[in-house]
Amino acid sequence: MERIYLDNNATTIVDPAVRDAMEPFYCHMYGNPNSLHSFGIEVRPYLHQAMEQLYVGIGASDEDDIIINSCATEGNNTVILGFYFNLLKDTRKKHLITTQLEHPCVRESCRFLEQHGVKVTYLAPDRDGLVTAKMVKEAITDQTALVSVMWANNETGLILPIKEISEVCKVRGVYLHTDAVQAIGKLKVDLQEVPVDYLTFSASCMVASRWAAAGPAPSMCLGWSRWARRWSWPTPISPLRTPKSGACGTNWRMRC
Repeated sequence: MERIYLDNNATTIVDPAVRDAMEPFYCHMYGNPNSLHSFGIEVRPYLHQAMEQLYVGIGASDEDDIIINSCATEGNNTVILGFYFNLLKDTRKKHLITTQLEHPCVRESCRFLEQHGVKVTYLAPDRDGLVTAKMVKEAITDQTALVSVMWANNETGLILPIKEISEVCKVRGVYLHTDAVQAIGKLKVDLQEVPVDYLTFSASCMVASRWAAAGPAPSMCLGWSRWARRWSWPTPISPLRTPKSGACGTNWRMRC
């Protein structure tokens, strides 16, 4: 019996063109792009090319940072937990705002921070299933440091007003993170038009690779941050990350 796959919001099949773009880096050009020997040097331009495609794809500026990690869960955890331990912990602002619509990795990260004295407001959706900019505006206080709202919901398909929410956060001087896993590849995501501070997304939901650098994982996530340079990030890129980056770059070239 022929099966029909209807769960593309969870993960997608790898597009043949993406698979073909990845194949040389598994079998022929497998050096670590950070290495100084010829195996690494020959791979490095392809990594740079893939990263450039990602920058163009989401409209990121040259001074912004794209951080490749293992999955969307890691990306969201990195933003929320990293924001607290690197920027928020020693300040007077101890309030975060998120929604009841978020992926469990966002909600659980916020619950973890509650154990460290952070107050978290979980906004409930309205009768239409949305969290509006007005709701975010009314929830912001002088203690609010970060707002985390997904761009699109994986279960209802509803698109949240991230541009309007970003305008509210900018006026109030509050950082904004958006989980854009369900938006990338389906909606126009341009950081020049919607200036969020942190954006996370996953290649596995846009017909690209869903393997991590060091072993099996649900997806390969790309996190974007305007403020990442303030943090202490591990920088090495393992050999397997070259095909993953190339896969996502190839996917973007196909879509653009």
